[in-house]
Amino acid sequence: QLPTWNRSVLDRWVKRAFEHADDTRPVIPHSGVLPHLPQLDGGDSHLYFGWYHGNERDLPRFAATAPRLVRFVSEFGAQAVPTTAEFMEPERWPDLDWSHLERHHALQKRQFDAHVPPANYTTFEAWRLATQQYQATLLRRHIETLRRLKYRPTGGFAMFSLVDAMPGVSWSVLDHERHPKLGFHAVVEACRPVIVVADRLPAHLRAGSHLDVDLHVVSDLRHQLEAVTVDAHLTWATGEQRWRFEGDVPADTCVKVGRLRWQTPHGAEGMVSLELTLTAGDVVVHNHDITTLRL
Repeated sequence: QLPTWNRSVLDRWVKRAFEHADDTRPVIPHSGVLPHLPQLDGGDSHLYFGWYHGNERDLPRFAATAPRLVRFVSEFGAQAVPTTAEFMEPERWPDLDWSHLERHHALQKRQFDAHVPPANYTTFEAWRLATQQYQATLLRRHIETLRRLKYRPTGGFAMFSLVDAMPGVSWSVLDHERHPKLGFHAVVEACRPVIVVADRLPAHLRAGSHLDVDLHVVSDLRHQLEAVTVDAHLTWATGEQRWRFEGDVPADTCVKVGRLRWQTPHGAEGMVSLELTLTAGDVVVHNHDITTLRL
């Protein structure tokens, strides 16, 4: 982030030239550069939590700490093995030619070892599915977080990336044959005009602990949603709890509709599931989250 000729001088000249030619469009002098001298302003952000650094759960805390850096996130994501994967010679599993795949097909073995280790899977198919599930979860959660920050301060985002131009193991959600990965469907759901989303459940819960979860509705519609009903259904091995919230959702906004409070039961363990349903006339939206309860 130290000053350089490009960032500190040339980029500013080019920015001024664009603004002089057309003052109706905003100009960002450089992409993916953190705030630095002399302006200390920065531009759009590249945030690879859960791939190059940190955990995919780190984004909400980062956004609360450094909101300037989530004004427009222009890159985020994780690699996933494509559906069309004959070029990887899956019949060689687990002895794939990792060096060849890294040199010629963009695969990043170090990052896979950190987040979806091939050594943990007995078949190529199981590993491929796990990589797609990981990518789908990361993309969905990042998009939901950024959408909840709608205009405060997030003005938009661009995930990396849409489609491969050649056989590769990349961040795309469509492979080179245009077959969708699980991440494609996750992005479609997370980018619907209206979504209902709760704070992320912890990875694990302890019996006897307290859980407080805020519930939000995000609408990109240009008209108000009236008579909205949001149902939350929490289930665990020995019981369930339900909540219902009702009201209107203004156009083009994110609103907090309520908070879910739950004390985890003593002596219980196993999976905990949270199902959300929003209903507003013809608009019906679902969301879900799971965690595990431990003694």
